[in-house]
Amino acid sequence: MRAIELSLQAEIRLQKIIDYYILHESAERTLKVMESFDKAFKKITTSPSANKKFHSKEFLNLDIRIYSHFKTYHIFYVVSPETIRVAEIFHLHQDGNKIKLDL
Repeated sequence: MRAIELSLQAEIRLQKIIDYYILHESAERTLKVMESFDKAFKKITTSPSANKKFHSKEFLNLDIRIYSHFKTYHIFYVVSPETIRVAEIFHLHQDGNKIKLDL
């Protein structure tokens, strides 16, 4: 199984998601969300090529995939022989033009 790493951008997004749940939801709900992201990352490492490929003229030479999480978030990640790098965690209500892949 490949190692998974989060880019700085993905870490910031994930922390903002957790902070939102801490402020607006119960501790139990926040914990469930945190656990769900852990499970999502494990699923990605188990079968990294199973998810939809992200096609972009800008990144033709990279194997970028998208994992849909909770029908609310997209997790963009890059598959390489040694690692899986989470480049972005994107909420579907955000402007798609603001996606920044931290590769």
